Amino acid sequence: MSRIKARPIILERVRQIVWETNLSYRELARLLGVSSGGMVSGWVNDDKTISVEALTRLCELRGINPAWVMGLSEKKYLK
Repeated sequence: MSRIKARPIILERVRQIVWETNLSYRELARLLGVSSGGMVSGWVNDDKTISVEALTRLCELRGINPAWVMGLSEKKYLK
């Protein structure tokens, strides 16, 4: 499983997406297929790195442009 080294922009945008879901970390972890709410909490607190697969699922869940998360585009939403 590939991991993405967090750059400040990625960390900030992953946090923003997680908070915008209005789901508990446990609920979001279940939807994303990750081991626990602690994993999601780790992304938000910069204690754990997010996998490429989890980031892709997070973006798909919210309709977010992955290039926006990585700071490569100003277009946040895919539609």
